[in-house]
Amino acid sequence: MVTRDALASAGNWLERNDVLSAELMPLERIPPVDVRTPLTGDACLAAEQRSPQPPDPASGSQKTAAAARVYTELEVSSEAFDRPANRVCARIIICSTPRTGSYLLCRAMIHAGIGIPHEYFNLLNAGIIGTRYGLGTITGDDLRTDGAKRRAYIAALLEHRTANGVFAVKIQRAEFRLYFDNHKAVDLFKGAHFIYLYREDLVAQAVSFHMSLLTGRWGVDDVVTTRPAINRNFFDNSGIMAIMDELVTQDSEWRLFFAKNGIKPLFFSYEGIRRDLSDALRRIVTSFGLDVPSENSNYTEPQTTEYRGPGEPSKSEVRNRFAQWLQTYAEAEGFIKLLRAAREKEVLEHPAEIVVAAYIEATAACPTRAEALHGASRFCRRKGMHEQGYAFAIQGLALNYPKNAPLLEEWIYAYGLLDEFSIHAYWTGRYRESLDACQRLLGERRMPAHQYDRVRKNAEFAAGKLGLQKPLT
Repeated sequence: MVTRDALASAGNWLERNDVLSAELMPLERIPPVDVRTPLTGDACLAAEQRSPQPPDPASGSQKTAAAARVYTELEVSSEAFDRPANRVCARIIICSTPRTGSYLLCRAMIHAGIGIPHEYFNLLNAGIIGTRYGLGTITGDDLRTDGAKRRAYIAALLEHRTANGVFAVKIQRAEFRLYFDNHKAVDLFKGAHFIYLYREDLVAQAVSFHMSLLTGRWGVDDVVTTRPAINRNFFDNSGIMAIMDELVTQDSEWRLFFAKNGIKPLFFSYEGIRRDLSDALRRIVTSFGLDVPSENSNYTEPQTTEYRGPGEPSKSEVRNRFAQWLQTYAEAEGFIKLLRAAREKEVLEHPAEIVVAAYIEATAACPTRAEALHGASRFCRRKGMHEQGYAFAIQGLALNYPKNAPLLEEWIYAYGLLDEFSIHAYWTGRYRESLDACQRLLGERRMPAHQYDRVRKNAEFAAGKLGLQKPLT
């Protein structure tokens, strides 16, 4: 399961848009051999022959061929997309959160001649490009510090990655947290135009992110670029919920950044650019006053199919299951709210009838859950109301275990309610029921270790009332 704490840990998360958790090994990019190391001589020529040729807006024949090409992330990092020194007339910063179609927009902008936008502050991309520019290995510390190496890297990007006078870069929110969320002036942002990408369908975004985390596949192809999860639970609804919460946090952080800095970005939704990519390109050119031929905006990307490995469900399957779970989650939230209110009344020592009524109200809100019945039974024990507490415990034990229910307090179902029942049964003269419950608790071994001596003594008390010298264990 991907925990909320793991998602919030941006220092480890996504030095590629990835998440670390107890079930995920440290995620690392798998470097392609032919582009990580600078090549010379015949090897360099061979690499150039393998590399995709970037579009040339000045050439109609190349533009037609390029319009049918879907560039991968690693291809855009290759030397095929380096350009001779070019004066920078405009800078575009594409701000995004994961799975919002940022590479779709970047590819379309490349084809349209609107710069060579890329995730240049992704560590794998920075390593490939920086090494080729003679900067050596670029680390997270290099990008995190506004020092000589980062400035040299940015200067090299501006020089070699500008097309038609436009330099464009994509920055994920997690990368901004890592490398740019400080008070130092960053030359990269000075006088820049901003684009913000978001997704209208948050559930689809979270599911897509979840699937990429588990499979290690992030692009339009089937290439694995991060280490896949060891235990791939595609239907981890709680994990998807945590991802959804984190995506909302990232979205709000970007919007606050824009507001605090007086930035009015050009907003695009994933759904919008999927519907009309050419319109998005024309809006970028006209809104930012770019000197790019308008006919270059007439681009429609070929449809790609979802790649699925052996045994992998489709995104729609995962989404449908998660949508069903969300309905129960909404119900559970209302129940938990009432349960907490009842517990608060108990802590504040409200009259017994008010506390019991609060637990009954919570139970009525979700009759399939036992937490409120356990709370009522425990409260009755503390108040010596054993007959009523016994009734609450009986009612709770009759319920089926609510498998996959959200916000579940497992310990209550494992042993807590049965423990309360055993005590109430004893004090209401139901010694056989008390003994049986104690022996079940001891036999199932689901309690914490420090509870066993107490339950054994309770069993002995019940056995004594039944005239048994030693209870069966």
